[in-house]
Amino acid sequence: MTALSSYSTGTVSVAADGTTVTGVGTIWSGTNVKPGDQFGSGHFSALVVEVVDVTHLTITPWPGSTLSGANYSIWQNYPMRVAGAQAMQSVNDLVAALNTSGFFVFVDVDLTAPDPSLGDDGQYAFQPTTGKTWFKAAGVWTYLGIYKGLNFTGAYNAVTTYSLGDVMSDAGSSYIWINPTPGSGHAAPNPTYWMVNASKGDPGATGGTGAAGTNGTNGAGYGGTSTTSRTIGIGSRAFTTQAGLAYTNGARVRASSAANTANWMEGIATYSGTTLTIDVDRINGSGTLADWNFNVVGQPGAGDLSSANNLSDLANKSTARDNLGVPQTYGQCLLKLSGGNLVLAPFNGNVLTIAGVPQLVPDAGVSLAATGLTPATTYFIYAYMNAGTMTLEASTTGHATSTTAGNKGTEIKIGDNTRTLVGQARPVTGPAWVDSATQAFVLSWFNRGLKGLQNHITATRTVTTTAFSEFNSEVRCEFLTWSDEAVTASVAGSGYTPSSSLAVYIAVAFDNASTPEDGMFAFSEVSATVNTIKPCPATGCRRLSEGYHFATIAGAVDSGGTLNLYFNAASNGKRSGLVVALRG
Repeated sequence: MTALSSYSTGTVSVAADGTTVTGVGTIWSGTNVKPGDQFGSGHFSALVVEVVDVTHLTITPWPGSTLSGANYSIWQNYPMRVAGAQAMQSVNDLVAALNTSGFFVFVDVDLTAPDPSLGDDGQYAFQPTTGKTWFKAAGVWTYLGIYKGLNFTGAYNAVTTYSLGDVMSDAGSSYIWINPTPGSGHAAPNPTYWMVNASKGDPGATGGTGAAGTNGTNGAGYGGTSTTSRTIGIGSRAFTTQAGLAYTNGARVRASSAANTANWMEGIATYSGTTLTIDVDRINGSGTLADWNFNVVGQPGAGDLSSANNLSDLANKSTARDNLGVPQTYGQCLLKLSGGNLVLAPFNGNVLTIAGVPQLVPDAGVSLAATGLTPATTYFIYAYMNAGTMTLEASTTGHATSTTAGNKGTEIKIGDNTRTLVGQARPVTGPAWVDSATQAFVLSWFNRGLKGLQNHITATRTVTTTAFSEFNSEVRCEFLTWSDEAVTASVAGSGYTPSSSLAVYIAVAFDNASTPEDGMFAFSEVSATVNTIKPCPATGCRRLSEGYHFATIAGAVDSGGTLNLYFNAASNGKRSGLVVALRG
């Protein structure tokens, strides 16, 4: 009697009362496990409901305790396995007849190796999708390699992914991919990936000389004549001449008088039909003539100037200006505030040197808005050419005097000869440009003019400290200045003290009231003259570092004293203030 077949490769895990069995080392397929077979371990068993994949089964609830890494058996007693015993016996006989060394066990596409339970010694296993082949000996499948037909892919392509058996051609030879791992970007002849299939042959013997061809027709020639009456001079000159000449548009042609070859004119020509037109830029001799001979001539050599070009054909105009002692740096412009924008406008002319080239400042000026700039930041304003259009740029990068040939002496953006300095400006909150009586925040580098600022107090202000301190920040005048310009600030007002026999002091200060300028004014009173209003003519003048500063009024008293800066009314002439003068 034949024993009931079973399958037990690998180990399993399943929870008590669970329905999912997980295998390790198992290869469950529709052949060795089928729904209806019996799953068993120890003294317990359950019915197989579904073969999910090679490592997972679904069963009826497991009646035993939890299993982990346990041995098991699949009893292949599904009724359809044993129904029709005689028929099945016939099938077994048929299988036995096929079960020879020539019969392959086919390996499923999802498997990496044949099922160990399948096949007999001496049989082969084959996976059609990859071409992989195994041989079974002593009950173990041994991998032999990949056996598949060649796949011709055409010319080599570095981005194509090649697999075993792929054939490509390169430089007249063909190669077969031999690496088990598909890949791309590996050009032949790389023996790690390619094996020569067929090498390019040696060049054949040189063939015999062919028969000489027939002579071609003669090509068109230059030359030509014209009886068109034309006056020697600069500009376009059209001549009627012969058709079929060899001139092409852009050739340089000279028209010479047949009677006197010293009379000629030449330039770039265009030719169509019987009309030759010369854009004359060089001439010799004079007169109106009608006996012209044409010839191709060379372009004038370097240093060969034409009076008609007014020196525009100089190879290096900047060097020529240096040699002639002609100024190279021009600043016929003024930076100012107009309509809320900075405007670079023409002034005493309209020429500005940029990158060593004199450029024309447009009549309407060049504008720059404060959009996108940071308030309370000082910017240098540079002019540059943008595709032929003069443009302004605000930058925090400082300036220096150019030493580059052709641009020497021009004040430029540090390290950039294409940017010419034209001024400096400082936006306020908005951002917005401002240039007012209390904030001189727009300066021109060229054609600097005198700027006057003034501010005043809005009430009588008092100082009681022995060290100099600011009466009140409301009186400040803020400004920008160039490092080569002096700034003058003066107190325009009066003061008084209620203190008797104590000295009081008033002075101008830049940026820090505790360190006033020289030129302070001091006075003291006796008891009979206290509170007497007196003029306080303090002045300070010096060069400051380039950029932002402010001027203010500072005061000090002897210990115990008081100094008042006088305010009578909110109108000019009746309140003390500060006056500042600078250039820009």
